[in-house]
This record gives sequence, structure tokens and C-alpha cells, in this order.
Amino acid sequence: MTGRDAIKTIVSAEDDFVYITTNLRQYQDKIVDFIMYDLGDIISDKIKRSLGTIEFVESDTRSYHQDNVIGLLEFDTKTIYHEIGHCIEAKNKDIHRKCVSFLDKRTYARPTFKLRDYFVDDRYGREIAQPGGFINVYAGKRVEYDAMTEILSVGLEQFNTNDNILKFYEYDREYFELILDIIVGDINGKRKTT
Repeated sequence: MTGRDAIKTIVSAEDDFVYITTNLRQYQDKIVDFIMYDLGDIISDKIKRSLGTIEFVESDTRSYHQDNVIGLLEFDTKTIYHEIGHCIEAKNKDIHRKCVSFLDKRTYARPTFKLRDYFVDDRYGREIAQPGGFINVYAGKRVEYDAMTEILSVGLEQFNTNDNILKFYEYDREYFELILDIIVGDINGKRKTT
């Protein structure tokens, strides 16, 4: 059994995402198939129902999430996982609080650094992060007033392939378990651990 198969068994999803709309004609079929039959298999029905309509639009600069609109620079499954993670966190305050708490715990008393300098990429502008031993340093990004985190989005993108799932599990079991609890719909962590 692969990592994805195990997660599908734990999640036991039966429903599809409620609605998906897109003006990205060149990717429309890919997006619908991917959301319904790939990502949709590993996210609980409860979480999917809470999202409502998700709209995909074209972006000129970089992929983003705003409310339930996802702007894509190109069709990339890892990016879609990432941006769906933002949609989930934005729609559920308990999940958001859990992500902020996890970020605070992992980065406590650590100095901030500029993501622009770390990645040597001006697209990151004034974005800052703190180290926390994450599988991807971007998970430590800090946003003013903790309005949003990258914890769920970066964690969820690790679930896009079997290889990434295994690497994530082996690298950071605590972070892996947090993301699994969220996508299963058990944000209180009462699920039996893997």
C-alpha cells in the first residue's frame, strides 16, 4: 500500500469538492480531474464541504489565494495543493489557530530572516520567516498579526506524491501528523497516530 492509498483509507472521502469554476480554458479539464480525483481523495468530506466554490483564475506574477479564488501562473499540482491549503485555513478559524500555535511553538525565540535573501529572489519582497526545522523553510513565514500561515499550505503540498509523503513522514513526523489530522477533519488530534 502506498502512502497516498493509506491516507485515502484514513480519510474515507466519498464526496467531491462542491463547486469548481475556472476561466483557465487550457487547464480546465486538468484542474477539475485533479481536484476531484487526486486532491479530493485525501481531504475529508467535512473539510471539502466547508470550502464552498473554489475559483481558479490566471495570474501574471505568482500563484496566490484570496478568499476562495486561486490565481495560477501555470498548472502545477504542488501549487494547487499549496493554495487549497490556504483556502482551508482561511475558512476554518480552529485550523488557523492550530497552525499559528504550531508555528509559534516551532519558531519560539528564533531570529527572523528575509525570504528574498534566503531564496535570492526579489519576488519575496519584504516577506520574513523564522527557522523551525521545517521540511521547507517557507513554512516558517510570518505574516503581520498572524493573519495567515504557510503551515497547512506547505505541509499539504508534501502530500502531492508518494515519495513526498514518505519524505515528509520521515523528516518531520510531528508536522506530518498535524497536516494529516487537519485533512482527516480531526483538528483536535484524537485520531490514532500512524
